[in-house]
Amino acid sequence: MEKTLKIGFVTPYLSTGGAERAFLNIANAFFEKGIDVQIVAASVVESTLSQLPKGMKLIDLQHANPLDSPSFIKNTKALKRYLTAEKPDAVISTSDYLNVSLIAARFLSGSSCKIIVSQQVHVGSYLKELPRLNRMLIQFLQSIVARKADAIIGASQGVVNDFIKRYPAAAINDKMSTIYNPVYEEKIPVMAADSIADDSFNHLGTKLITVGRLVKQKDQVTLLRAFKILLSTIPDAKLYIIGIGAEEATLLKMASELGITEKVAFLGYKENPYAYVARADLFVLSSEYEGFGNVVVEALATGTNVVSTDCPSGPAEILNNGEFGFLCPVGDAEKMSETIVYALQHKISSGILHNRATSFSKTSVAQQYLQKVKSLFR
Repeated sequence: MEKTLKIGFVTPYLSTGGAERAFLNIANAFFEKGIDVQIVAASVVESTLSQLPKGMKLIDLQHANPLDSPSFIKNTKALKRYLTAEKPDAVISTSDYLNVSLIAARFLSGSSCKIIVSQQVHVGSYLKELPRLNRMLIQFLQSIVARKADAIIGASQGVVNDFIKRYPAAAINDKMSTIYNPVYEEKIPVMAADSIADDSFNHLGTKLITVGRLVKQKDQVTLLRAFKILLSTIPDAKLYIIGIGAEEATLLKMASELGITEKVAFLGYKENPYAYVARADLFVLSSEYEGFGNVVVEALATGTNVVSTDCPSGPAEILNNGEFGFLCPVGDAEKMSETIVYALQHKISSGILHNRATSFSKTSVAQQYLQKVKSLFR
């Protein structure tokens, strides 16, 4: 009889972000297969606890900020205690900082557990945003992961290619491989059919929508500029922005300066964004970079056509280089506007889009993860 595996999922934050949802989807799928799953989090947002199935163990390391050096020491000690007490067969981790804490904890505890790192970020693009010292630290931590982790899973082929280029040790013995994020869930089309009690979404003209954190990486600045250009061709268009973040004030100011305030609606956070996306004519992703681009799959799942920047590294892979959506250059408002017009005139059927989304299902992706874990014990 095959031994029941005990697998820990280590994450810096148990929260509602896209990467965290993908992480929980894998954990839940493992749990449904009868695997002893434990969620080990440095910080827990209470609202996410309902996403954990009954019987799944949650271990809260209780460090609000796992990114500073005191927390690094605390996390290493806490993870050492976890490995010693729980004796997991394998641990899957998603954070540069916690990855190294975990590797150190394994050494200090004498544990023989396998460490699988889920690499969600396109390192090359991410590093450009960081101050020099932070950049050097991340590169150092990643080099340790490349050498000491038992397996590294990239969220897209672009993530894998970039990581191996920077850290060749990750290519030894096929240590690194690509497994796309488990984004599609059957509840997405169901939630997409929900009614909307929101008068601001009653616009009768062309509706464009984007969903995501309002941060520089998502580059909604270029989207606003593209939308301003678009209005000369499609004057009845309106842009809806769902999300919150540090750049909100900047974006509101830009909309005012562009003279499009009445044409842009900032809707803030929405518990069910799918109902809005499903009723839009087009979903637009304007990111400078993505590790994967979960929101693109979610938009496809609602049957809504997608325009995305051809950014590193996931969207082009999801859209299969334009077969299931429309791509435009990063940071080019003119080209984005042109692509939006073209997409509205050449829509892909919702059935084709939905079928594409199902290829990123929780069940199929979790099976790939499980095969990778089991291969480490052969």
